[in-house]
Amino acid sequence: MFDTRGLSLQKYKKLDLAKQVAGSGLVPDNNLYYIRFPVASYPITMLVDYEVRFNDLLNYPDYEVQLPEQSIESSVFIAPVPADLDLRFKGKNTSIVPVKTNDGKLNTYSWSVKNLPALIKEAGSC
Repeated sequence: MFDTRGLSLQKYKKLDLAKQVAGSGLVPDNNLYYIRFPVASYPITMLVDYEVRFNDLLNYPDYEVQLPEQSIESSVFIAPVPADLDLRFKGKNTSIVPVKTNDGKLNTYSWSVKNLPALIKEAGSC
């Protein structure tokens, strides 16, 4: 977390996060991690860096570029897939197209955005 001048305020690790079981049915099978932190003044910048690995998966998760009332300084989504496979994707409400690279073993698709202003949440919208 950084202040308005770009000075680091605090660093958090996975051990600092609270864990909550999420899902539906008799046996919930997902975990939700979150953190609540006090903020002395706004605006703040949060750097969130994480990696998720999927094996034998039918669908990749959605890449939600931006949520309402949230500005984006920089966001990147990278999807490496084996070179003998391809990735089918469909952009919804966006003109962002991925950059595709191939190193022989992997096809890597990379979507990125920079400096998006906050979206205003309209009354009655989801």
